[in-house]
Amino acid sequence: MKKLLGCLLMTIVLSVASLPVAVLHADELDEADKAFFAFFDEPIVSYDRTELYDSSLSLSGYDYRFETEDGYGFALMACLFYKGNEFFEVEEVYFDKSSPFVDIDVPIYLTPLKYLEYHQTKKDLYSS
Repeated sequence: MKKLLGCLLMTIVLSVASLPVAVLHADELDEADKAFFAFFDEPIVSYDRTELYDSSLSLSGYDYRFETEDGYGFALMACLFYKGNEFFEVEEVYFDKSSPFVDIDVPIYLTPLKYLEYHQTKKDLYSS
């Protein structure tokens, strides 16, 4: 019985040890993060995300920058709405490349491979 419990405990420990750190706190993940992790077969060692906006400056998705055991990359995720429900879909993934939105204050993501940056002008400040 002790050997069986020992083997069971070891199996659980090894299974949990192979999960990415962020997944260990799955109760802290929102739906976008869950969709991001579900997309990958390999463990994500670390990640961060920034918000992406559409042409009307409404939230349209997220730019995930991540590291795996073998390298780094980024994923662009769209936030979709259908019948009052919110869904998340990974649109683009690139390994060993930096996000096109690095160091951009207001990233505009229109469609795959369409990247813009919003710049506020004096006209924007004074328009009514």
